[in-house]
Amino acid sequence: MSRRVTRIIVLALCTLAAVISLIQGIRNALHLSADLQWTDVVLLRQHQDPFQVYLSGDPEHLLMQWQIPNYLHEMYAIELPLAWVSFPTAEGIWIAVNLLLLAASLAMLIRIYGLTRREAPLYVALVLCSTGFRNTLGLGQQSFFALFCFCAIIWLDHRSTFRSALALGGLYAKYSFAPVLFGYLLARRQFRILALSFVLPAIGYVVVLVCIHGQHPWRLLIEPFLVSRYGVGPGKADIMTFIEHISAGRAAMLLAYLLGLCIALSYGWFVHRSGLSLPAAAAGIAAATLICVKHVEYDLLFLILPMAFFLKRRDRYAAIALTILGYLFYVDRWIPVHSIIPDQAARIVYFLLIVSIVILVHLADRVDRQAVAASLPTCSSAVKGTRKESLSLATPVRSAVERAGA
Repeated sequence: MSRRVTRIIVLALCTLAAVISLIQGIRNALHLSADLQWTDVVLLRQHQDPFQVYLSGDPEHLLMQWQIPNYLHEMYAIELPLAWVSFPTAEGIWIAVNLLLLAASLAMLIRIYGLTRREAPLYVALVLCSTGFRNTLGLGQQSFFALFCFCAIIWLDHRSTFRSALALGGLYAKYSFAPVLFGYLLARRQFRILALSFVLPAIGYVVVLVCIHGQHPWRLLIEPFLVSRYGVGPGKADIMTFIEHISAGRAAMLLAYLLGLCIALSYGWFVHRSGLSLPAAAAGIAAATLICVKHVEYDLLFLILPMAFFLKRRDRYAAIALTILGYLFYVDRWIPVHSIIPDQAARIVYFLLIVSIVILVHLADRVDRQAVAASLPTCSSAVKGTRKESLSLATPVRSAVERAGA
């Protein structure tokens, strides 16, 4: 069987799996969409503070189960129009929005990583048939919005400061994805982008404040973080969850947040100092984000960035990384690590798997940079040789001219 026929068969099977996964994801979203913040924005329309309702224990059961208001204010300003439609209608609208955001993100990633016409369809099919995609769509999650903002920041690098700032400001809505990228931009001294990025969150805060008639403005600033402290469960493979599991209490929680943020910012600085190419930096940051700050199962969707990075390669680093990603995206659902060993030990295994992806990104990019560096002397020698040859050819001509003139 020729390689071309094999490639066509593999693509056909992946496409079939992608279609089935897409249909299942849409069905799950129409029957679930547990994380869609519909009841939260309905409360805003009624001039009630959803953060305060949750923090007070929701005695009147105004919030749907799992619709926990732990996002930044701007997310509720963005989703506020959904408050004027029924929940089933809001589910359909949010499904369409999420699929459009994913399509735009994939289009940017295909160009960022330079995937060819042969590689791009396979990449899209692999993303659509992944558990991360299906879970995120089915739960009505905001991760597609965060993914779009993250990809836009990378895509707009050195193109538009204001639009990059808007994208970073949008990423703050699901703020757990922002610290590593913030540290990276800070290390690059992109202070204007960082300063302008707070415009969108400020607008979102004002919108929410107006909706609740200006009640307790100072407390409103920190309410999303107070909700996160109580409303977000254990993560998949992050440092914060490890610390909270080892020791309970406010001090341990504070230590978990501080350590997670410090490691995230430090890694962003390290990526810049290491001189990684922008595509490699994006892949490393996307993976490292999942282990620095608390993230749950569906947030593994961000691993589609290192997938694109390694899908382009044909070396041992790519083979190892794609094997790990294949397990996390397609096998983990059926054979999860925590079904074999205790939960805390399983988190350590997941942590090490994602750390391995980060390390492999750095190793692969170092090979590329060494190859470029090795080619420079050769190119320089070729240019010098061409110049010497040109001079040697010109010398007899110049001598002949001088003799004729004499």
